Amino acid sequence: MNPDAQQADMDLGPVTHVNLLSQKGKSDSEYISLDDCKNELVEMSHKLNRVIWQQLPRIGSKVFPDSGNFDRNKEMTDIKNDLHKTVKKMLEDGFQTECIKVYNISRSKFLNKCLCRLGLQDLNLWDVEDENVGNLISTFHTALGILFPHESRLLQHIFAGLNLESSILNMLEWKRVEIELWVKFMVLQSRIRSNFLPEASLGYGIHPLTRGVMNCIRRVCEVTDNIAYFDIHSIIQMLESTLDAKSRNYINPAFGYLFTLNNNRYMQFMARYKPLRLILGDDWRQIHKSKERQNIRDYLRFIWNKVLNLMENNESMAANVAVESMRLFHLHFSDICRVQFTCFSVENKLKERIRRSMKKMLLPLYEKFIVRFKDVVGENVANQHIKFGMSDLEDRLDGLFSERQFLKEPWKRAVEASGLRKRAVEPSRHPYIADHNSH
Repeated sequence: MNPDAQQADMDLGPVTHVNLLSQKGKSDSEYISLDDCKNELVEMSHKLNRVIWQQLPRIGSKVFPDSGNFDRNKEMTDIKNDLHKTVKKMLEDGFQTECIKVYNISRSKFLNKCLCRLGLQDLNLWDVEDENVGNLISTFHTALGILFPHESRLLQHIFAGLNLESSILNMLEWKRVEIELWVKFMVLQSRIRSNFLPEASLGYGIHPLTRGVMNCIRRVCEVTDNIAYFDIHSIIQMLESTLDAKSRNYINPAFGYLFTLNNNRYMQFMARYKPLRLILGDDWRQIHKSKERQNIRDYLRFIWNKVLNLMENNESMAANVAVESMRLFHLHFSDICRVQFTCFSVENKLKERIRRSMKKMLLPLYEKFIVRFKDVVGENVANQHIKFGMSDLEDRLDGLFSERQFLKEPWKRAVEASGLRKRAVEPSRHPYIADHNSH
């Protein structure tokens, strides 16, 4: 975006002309009060629009930039506080319907203008040339990572404590626009190669695409009337296909498995939201639980492959071969533990399932491996070469994905971004939700 040209070209003047003085039976003083409040609300909304538009070019091409930083602008904060006071006054004077109408028209028109200037309104993805895909992705980051999250926070701030948020959300149409943009963005993602967006730069935690799509679906499901406009199953299936493709971009397949596990877990978590749970049904949950078990098996089988081969192929061997096998076991086991010690899962229950499956897979084989080794080389020689008893090995495995390595913050940020309240899931099953008080 060229900020000077677009600032000059963009019509950020009055965007709403609503006759709110059509109610009969009001005195002249009441008319003036309502008109003044309306004009004040519109004027401050325009001021906010200008500040927002001036901030957008500074974002650059960041991959889903932190939208929270976008709010940390003193002028923007002051305008929001003034808007809150004006809205509160209008509601106290009994102008609830008028207030909501002005707010919705003003914000919707601004968003439409932004999307138009960003080139996302009525976008036909099939007209986009391959060389322009990278720039278009950055534009989607601006719209989905900044504009829409900001509007949601703005709504919460301005109507905070006024018990009107649900009424306003029922009237807003941008949720429909937002989810349509997410769908287009996923289609666009399917056209890009890994060099456009290196997955390694995002780690293997919850992908911004997963968080954005699932949170948007949750907001759409809050209003029953909106559900009819979307095939939620197809949208989620498209998300899963996109994430599956991304998981294959990792040079180390182990990280691809972890990426799939973490994102699948987040989707299951979001699916516990009651309206979405009813839409997806029990079959969807069972299928994803089964996928999770298979992903855990694939992940563990891959990372422990060298150790498993040593323990599974030791039926007949000479003493010198047995000693070499034990040496290689210690070498591979230590190397794998060193790498896995730095890995994490985004949720405590998933971590425990991985750890439990890991012990179930390794411990019985290791016990047989030790017995066979002692039979071949003898008890005394075996004791000189065996570094880990059964309890020692189990302790080492318990240290992987350990509590101090378990990163609570990504999961807490995901919960905060989702807006789910503590009552949406059982607190005992997700203890970290209890720490979340911002919603």
